[in-house]
Amino acid sequence: MRILHVLPAGEFGGAESQILALLQGLRALEFEVSVATYFHGEFSEKAQASGIRVDVLQSGGMMADFRTLSTLATELRPDIIHTHGVRASVAGRRVGRRLSIKVVTTVHSDLFYDYASPLKRALFMGLESFTKQMSDRVIAVSQPLRHTLIGRGYRPSQVTVIENGMDVDRALSSIAQATKVPVDLRGEVGIPQDAAIVICVARLHPVKRHDVLIDAVARCADDRGADIHLVLVGDGSECVLLEERAKQKAPGRVHFLGVRQDVFGLLLASDIFALTSQMEGMPISVLEAMLAELPVVASRVGGLVDVIAEGERGTGILVPVGDVQAVADAILRLASQRDRATNMGRAGRAVVLSRFSLTRMAQQTADLYRELQK
Repeated sequence: MRILHVLPAGEFGGAESQILALLQGLRALEFEVSVATYFHGEFSEKAQASGIRVDVLQSGGMMADFRTLSTLATELRPDIIHTHGVRASVAGRRVGRRLSIKVVTTVHSDLFYDYASPLKRALFMGLESFTKQMSDRVIAVSQPLRHTLIGRGYRPSQVTVIENGMDVDRALSSIAQATKVPVDLRGEVGIPQDAAIVICVARLHPVKRHDVLIDAVARCADDRGADIHLVLVGDGSECVLLEERAKQKAPGRVHFLGVRQDVFGLLLASDIFALTSQMEGMPISVLEAMLAELPVVASRVGGLVDVIAEGERGTGILVPVGDVQAVADAILRLASQRDRATNMGRAGRAVVLSRFSLTRMAQQTADLYRELQK
């Protein structure tokens, strides 16, 4: 079966890493996969390096997207067009309808929170709403996201949940290598040996609410005198604003590392993983942190609610969105209760190994494709 995946790929974040993993998983199941994207960059390079055909459709707008994708689909004649992101979905849905090709769309996040500009948000949500019924099936990466989509007019029968998965074998290999050659994170950025390290791996984007993390670390020091340091891994539009906030609120305690390739090494060198986003679909960074046996502090939103268990045998602590005090309290609790934190980390690793494999995600997607072809 031939599958054409269509996505913007203007950046390489959690969604792009998931799509790349899915492509590789589908190839292992003997699907013929190819990619159409609108930007040449890290995603296209990695996909091509793994032997996947990538066509970069440099275009100047929605109509051009439709024309160039239509030409490519006419050449490739895929059995299914699988779209990711609004721009790709608008074009892919129209092409699918024109050429009588089934269309699958994966929704990786709540579109409402993806755009800081109200004008862009209204435009893209309008385009999504106008074309949503053109997708034969829609994949939501978590159950809460499915409920959101149905609330916005998608048919319940149209939307299925396929949770994100990760290449566990490759990740475990990276962890083993990082264990043999540890990252000296404390020495690299100057963190004292007795300080607790909180790490966050995420785009520096407004939806991630890094400001809450920075303020929480400041409050840990101000209210309890706790020596807590925050390490931010990633880059994005909020970088300058967040650096300034860190200087004002928690000088010397927040460390910006930018984009890194040694993420598992950094995770192993840290004590707590935190993600205080406004909304999340199913973040791969949390799964990686859990596989590295870190306890997690996260917002009680989206797919995070499905991943992180609380309680005596939990894997982390969930907090209300934007609640600085709750985040600070959770960090301090885990930093002071090392045995509990260790147990949470071990429980988290077991959850990932049993539930979030790439094989499972690829097989469920393959089953959906086959169902559409009946």
